[in-house]
Amino acid sequence: MSAPYIVAIGAACMDEYFAADGWVAEGDKLLVRPMEQQVGGMIPNAACVMAGLGSPVYLLDYMNGGAVSQKLQADLAGYGLDVSHIVTDDRLPDARCIIILTPQERTILVVDYERPPRQVPPETLALLRGAAYVYTTMTELRRFENHLALADDLRAHGARLVFDLEPATFESADDPLFARADVLFFNETGLAKYSAGRDPDGCIDALLAGGCRVVVTTLGADGCDCRSAGARVRLPGCRVPVVDTTGAGDTFNGAFVHGLLSGAPLEEAARLANAAAGRAVTRMGGRGGVATRDEVLEFQRQLQNGKEHAQ
Repeated sequence: MSAPYIVAIGAACMDEYFAADGWVAEGDKLLVRPMEQQVGGMIPNAACVMAGLGSPVYLLDYMNGGAVSQKLQADLAGYGLDVSHIVTDDRLPDARCIIILTPQERTILVVDYERPPRQVPPETLALLRGAAYVYTTMTELRRFENHLALADDLRAHGARLVFDLEPATFESADDPLFARADVLFFNETGLAKYSAGRDPDGCIDALLAGGCRVVVTTLGADGCDCRSAGARVRLPGCRVPVVDTTGAGDTFNGAFVHGLLSGAPLEEAARLANAAAGRAVTRMGGRGGVATRDEVLEFQRQLQNGKEHAQ
């Protein structure tokens, strides 16, 4: 563990895909057609992207010891993740998500369940303290006993906290974890929830003034907006044939954190992440964004040479 590394904290699950001709209003009936199952989970997806690009990544998860969990662990290890710190807890059910693809969009249904409070084994605490970046969600970190004290402890040892902020992964702008964040990834709806009627630019400026190092907003097909205290990078999206947008945000985040780990400046990290996400949507599944750095850079060159067109 002498080289800088990342610890990702989040649940792996089985993604069950279905296709439908459209979406419905609440109370209506929706006919869906089964497609396939893939290993997924937003944090593990991003972690696999980081590992594919060449970052050393440890995944911390809590799962039962059954056949599905064993399959998940084998799959994650196959992507190059170190899964030796996954904790077995047979009180937990199998984790799953239901993903419904329609002609315009995809809808993800996360099956939630009660989880006992998490404890951190001593060897895992040492791993977390030594990380360059700890990538997770506020929801995941709150599952730990004394989570604020844990966050303070990790930062005191030099680990930088990175949070993925979709609307379902944080409760409100008042969450004290915002004051402990080093890197924040919002999507459009996550930033709208955080802003809650306030000026979004002003909210981002306040986060940066409060000590956050980087605030990123992903904008779907419209690209990304990335800011630090001294720089701002706004990139358009990539005009590519879209197959499946599942995992595109995870791909962007994972590639961006990989860039930070490698010492890339803000613009370089943003361009790498933007290209990785553009490449990801041309493939099926939450792991469609997994690629080597050379593969992402080649895709980036193709965009620049006009084989694909940037918006």
